[in-house]
Amino acid sequence: MKIAVSPKLAAIFAVFCFSMTSIIIKVLNASAITIIFYRELFSVMIAFVLYLVSYSSDNSSVSLRAYMYSALAGVVFAVYIVSWVFSVRNTTIACATVISDIHPVFVVAIMYLIFKEKLKRTSLIGIAMAIMGCAIIFASDLFGFGNGLTGNLFALLTALSTGIFLIIGSVVRKEMSAIQYLLHYNVSCFITVGIVAILTETPLTGYPLSEYFFIFLLAFVVTIMGHGVMGWSLKFLKPSFVSLAFLLEPVFAGVIAFLLFSELPTILQTIGCIVIMSGIYLYNKYEEK
Repeated sequence: MKIAVSPKLAAIFAVFCFSMTSIIIKVLNASAITIIFYRELFSVMIAFVLYLVSYSSDNSSVSLRAYMYSALAGVVFAVYIVSWVFSVRNTTIACATVISDIHPVFVVAIMYLIFKEKLKRTSLIGIAMAIMGCAIIFASDLFGFGNGLTGNLFALLTALSTGIFLIIGSVVRKEMSAIQYLLHYNVSCFITVGIVAILTETPLTGYPLSEYFFIFLLAFVVTIMGHGVMGWSLKFLKPSFVSLAFLLEPVFAGVIAFLLFSELPTILQTIGCIVIMSGIYLYNKYEEK
């Protein structure tokens, strides 16, 4: 059957939607907890509608273990979003996006230490390049050539939590459908952030309507336009193209950040970003073979 929409263009569009996440966060003035609370509230509502539409009687076959892991994924996802918001607000969008994309390094480390998985030599070179790129960016901040050390550290935490989230997801998805998993981990994340908001007495009201609109846009763009479109395109594309497409995220985000906020990374940060992106591409390319 002929596909009316090009899957490659759809994947690139999805990556563009992902890149808009950092831009929207930069525009918002609400606290990180407030942003995440309402982002997850809207995401749960969207995911629940999708779940009802795609409901299947096979849901009863999901084990208690899978439900527990999906709940844990929600907690990790909360850490991911919190660290991502702080990262974007404390460093350049380009650096935040690129550093957060080194999650394969953490996935490999965890899989090797826990599951004793072996790596190809070429993949190790890619990982080493990604680590070297991070070192260049952090050295730039430490020696006074940049001012985003705090944000870059949060971006590193974002990458770590993303890696853990992906590993948990690979286990849960053996029993749950994508929509089921989307709903369950977002519910868990929403509850987690709600508890944190109560404990920290974070005000969740009193913001102008524009703030809530942009937070809804954040949930819609990422959940529907991002994950939804990318999920559809994955059916028709090779993983190698998807990996390459994801490298466009910091490019899109960096260009938009420059146009809207006149935000530019330093020369050393730019070099570090290029080294990281090259390393990630090298890793993805040879791990799939």
